[in-house]
Amino acid sequence: MKIMTLRSLDEPIKTLKGAPIRDFADGLDLTYRSALIALCETFRSDNPGSGENIRAFRLGLRVMDAKDSIDLTEDELKVVKSIIDKTQVFPAVVIGRLTNYIETGIAEKVEIRK
Repeated sequence: MKIMTLRSLDEPIKTLKGAPIRDFADGLDLTYRSALIALCETFRSDNPGSGENIRAFRLGLRVMDAKDSIDLTEDELKVVKSIIDKTQVFPAVVIGRLTNYIETGIAEKVEIRK
């Protein structure tokens, strides 16, 4: 059962000043899609028998295959929130933007500030 639609997966994640954040791996803009995939790929559950790892993997596949938006179930939303809470992959600005994204379903379109 759908609980949340995440839109604009390919919108770049921005710094607090509004500049796109670059992905260290490929030098391209870090998008909500690429950040969610990276989180799913690097997630490691504290409780290996819980099934969290496989749920994170499957969610990563769904995000990768999605068009411009993705419908999440309540269980998938819990998985994403858990992954974001436990990550050490990204700095605070990315975690903050992702948290806002998960809570609203809308990518923040921040204007560049000087």
